[in-house]
Amino acid sequence: MSTLDQQNTTNNGSSAINSTSAARYRATGFTVSHDRAVSQVDVYLKRNGTGGGDYTCKIYSDNGSGKPNTAISDGFTIDSSGVGTDLGWVTCTFSTQPNLTSGQKAHIVIYRTTDDGNSLSWGYSTGAAYAGDDLSTSSDGVNWTISTGYDGNFKEYYELATALRGNLLLLGVS
Repeated sequence: MSTLDQQNTTNNGSSAINSTSAARYRATGFTVSHDRAVSQVDVYLKRNGTGGGDYTCKIYSDNGSGKPNTAISDGFTIDSSGVGTDLGWVTCTFSTQPNLTSGQKAHIVIYRTTDDGNSLSWGYSTGAAYAGDDLSTSSDGVNWTISTGYDGNFKEYYELATALRGNLLLLGVS
């Protein structure tokens, strides 16, 4: 069973993730409050156009200056044709779950590398709805621009069973 850890659900708008522009990659940061593996994230998305084409959702480490660094999870494929035209929650699960420690900053990154003339938009909040972890944009997944005052809508979960099993192993119980 997954347990909710961090979230930003206040919505003030949405911003497109396009494969042919500077917004090919979008990311939002979060800071965990647990010493556990991230099992899934929910992202607030909508489809622009008729859909088609895949997007990838991954967890990235932080580079120390509030920007995504490198992928620490496997990719979850989002089929854009299955995303609605109104903002709604899309669940991304990871078979390679990144282990994070309390207070560690990470980023949810969604990107697309092919173009069919359609795009997804990611919901966001403005102001300090989720303080300290802003929305970022990149054309190549390496060079990021931070949009200060904007935070992507997300929910981050960890797997309680994995956490309990890890704690029992620390106690010598298997």
